[in-house]
Amino acid sequence: MTTTIARQRFKQLLAQLDLERLFNELGWDRPQKTDLALRVGTDTVPLKLVAEKRGFVVAVHDHAAVPDKATRQKIEKQLTKATNEHLVVYVDKDNAQQVWQLAIRRPHQPITYHEAT
Repeated sequence: MTTTIARQRFKQLLAQLDLERLFNELGWDRPQKTDLALRVGTDTVPLKLVAEKRGFVVAVHDHAAVPDKATRQKIEKQLTKATNEHLVVYVDKDNAQQVWQLAIRRPHQPITYHEAT
């Protein structure tokens, strides 16, 4: 069953960065575990898990500035240990910048990172 929401509502939730409500209104489930702390080098990186659909998880990093690309890739690789398929949304603390990151894994090929700002 496909769930739809009005375009205006979609834009409103996206502008407010209310990703949990956005995905839930689109028919995604709330994950059982909502907070995840990853070790990246010597740092602990907190992520908030906001939605899940058939094993695919949406995670949000909104605790500081948006990390650089190399750090985002390290975070993504650590997240893979907890959930293989996922989308990570990085948002700075002022909600001025965001990066949506999706890693594509194919057998016998390097990981392909797709990022949108």
